[in-house]
Amino acid sequence: SSCRWHYIATSLGISKKTIYKYFDSKDQIIAEWFSSLVFRINHMAEEIAQLPLKVPEKLSRYVGIARTQLQFVTIPLISDIKENMLEDALKYVDMYIQHGVFHRFKNLIAEGKSEGTIDEATNIEAMTILYKDAIIGFLTLRSVEEKIPVNYLQSEPLVNFCSALQTIFRGMMSEEGKSIFDRTSVSSSPTG
Repeated sequence: SSCRWHYIATSLGISKKTIYKYFDSKDQIIAEWFSSLVFRINHMAEEIAQLPLKVPEKLSRYVGIARTQLQFVTIPLISDIKENMLEDALKYVDMYIQHGVFHRFKNLIAEGKSEGTIDEATNIEAMTILYKDAIIGFLTLRSVEEKIPVNYLQSEPLVNFCSALQTIFRGMMSEEGKSIFDRTSVSSSPTG
């Protein structure tokens, strides 16, 4: 859609009218935008992880990142990524998952356990797998491909992804953690 291309051009720092002056093909545009998006999200998440906040507030801000940075990632755009540049797209997803999930997320869970905001009985590996699967499901439209009935899905995958993150995050929190998460979820901005 026109809105999608305007957003992609703007996020790359160029105008929609001149986007093809810098790129040879639609595939190249999508690849550059996607790698830029993954890099930006990873950087924002790393900044949040370093803030002197309780873990539930950090996780709340992760949901904020998803809402703001992924708002233009639609089913047609994900389909373009899958059809036109699957290998490159998966390389960026794998890079993000390796750093963002297997390191940062596991460390946040451990930090939350030590501060008492993550339930001590939480299985770090299981929660990490759920988080990874939510990311992969969103970025690959796995649920759409697996023919989940349409009445179970929202119109855009971002709504489902944010709901999945909130469910995963709240599911591992202590009562104190849930209280912090719920209080900060409504009003938190994506970065400090």
